[in-house]
Amino acid sequence: MSLRTRPLVLVAALGLLLAGVSPAAGAGPDPVLAWSARADMAGPRPLDGATLDEHVAVWLDGDRDVATVTFALDGRTTRTERMAPFTLLGDDKAGRAYRLDTADLGAGPHDVRATVTTRTGERRTVTATFRVGDAAPVPPTRPVPPPRPDPEVPGPAGDDVLAVRGEGFTLDGRPFDMWGVRTASATVSDAQTEHLVAQLDDYRAHGVNTVAVYWMGSRSANHNPFSSDGRRLDPDHVRRMVRIVEEAADRDMVVLVGIFYQAAPFTFRDADAVRAAVRTATTALLPHRNVVLNIANEQNSEGYRDSEDVYDLRDPARVVELLRIVHEVDPERVAGAGGYDRARNVAIGRSPEADVLLFDTGDAADRVQLSAYRAYRAAGIDTPMVNVEQYGGYTNGRPRGVFDADLRAEYRGEVASAAAEPGLSTFFHNGPWFQVLPMRYDLGGAGTAEDPGVRWYFELVRAARAGG
Repeated sequence: MSLRTRPLVLVAALGLLLAGVSPAAGAGPDPVLAWSARADMAGPRPLDGATLDEHVAVWLDGDRDVATVTFALDGRTTRTERMAPFTLLGDDKAGRAYRLDTADLGAGPHDVRATVTTRTGERRTVTATFRVGDAAPVPPTRPVPPPRPDPEVPGPAGDDVLAVRGEGFTLDGRPFDMWGVRTASATVSDAQTEHLVAQLDDYRAHGVNTVAVYWMGSRSANHNPFSSDGRRLDPDHVRRMVRIVEEAADRDMVVLVGIFYQAAPFTFRDADAVRAAVRTATTALLPHRNVVLNIANEQNSEGYRDSEDVYDLRDPARVVELLRIVHEVDPERVAGAGGYDRARNVAIGRSPEADVLLFDTGDAADRVQLSAYRAYRAAGIDTPMVNVEQYGGYTNGRPRGVFDADLRAEYRGEVASAAAEPGLSTFFHNGPWFQVLPMRYDLGGAGTAEDPGVRWYFELVRAARAGG
């Protein structure tokens, strides 16, 4: 994710000094909300107590320890900012703020709340009340309309931002057709991380633009990088995960990051530690916007039975609680969960906390993803749906990298349905190739006994995405 330059910050900071507002470069512990009629934030004034009647830039002038700022206008969250200047509606890559059209608010009093999270994890709130015009107050229940485009700043900001739009995804505001591959244990070692990074260009060239990596790995190389209280992550795992995410961002790719895995050591001391682990995992990726979070691999798996006394992840209500925690930490993070139990997937997918249903195909009625997808749509799930794990478990015990005609036909059907349904994405999963030691993420050969590999599947995706 590229860093944005801020060429006008010094000018704005000087103006803040003259207006009695502390500059960002040398701010102390008391950040304040400021406004300016200009997108470059020149001539700033304190927002609290102001009367406004024009397009205005609004931002938080904070100290150097600010990590994130979540803004709310009249009680409605507008966005979360992660780099200075921290602006109410965002800014372009030149640091010019998108301005608020006060005509959209109506006359009367309005308020802005900025929830600040410092780099040490402390939280505080800064508020300001301002008026639009001189008319009678607007009732506080009046809904705030979406901000209109600022005529002074063309186009949206980029920075590899993954978002949900209807039944699909966008990346930097453009439609993003997600095609993935499960590489779950890629942070187990530096060598495994570098092995994955070395394949990203090849993946992308074949139309596969997303990789799935789990903090706890997968069956042949699982681990628990969290402390028992859930408040810390092993720094080496964090470093490796960030490397993968940043390398993906450089290629306009996405990383699906899973938190819990049913076969990994579940060493959390209590339910609060599980909740803390979700906060820790979410916080670790705050600066990186090309990420979708998956709460738990195969959420309904009986592999979680041994940890049910601590936290039963098989209960959809518990999973929804953890999704809520994700959004408390990072309101704009795309997050979801699911498994291969149809009823539990419906309960999760219909929750307002689930931005996306991340389901698996099983070995019975839901072995074919299209039937599962249609059932979930019929049940009222209107978010994107991702089959994060094609039922590759049935390939365990088969020769590594060898695919007979029947097996290829099953995978071919999954690719065809994902290509045909705009709201459905699919992730390639093959246990013998990707999860049996030594784990291989390269494409290898044509998938025959003489030339083992998974290249044939990636070529299938490339042809499907090209309309072939």
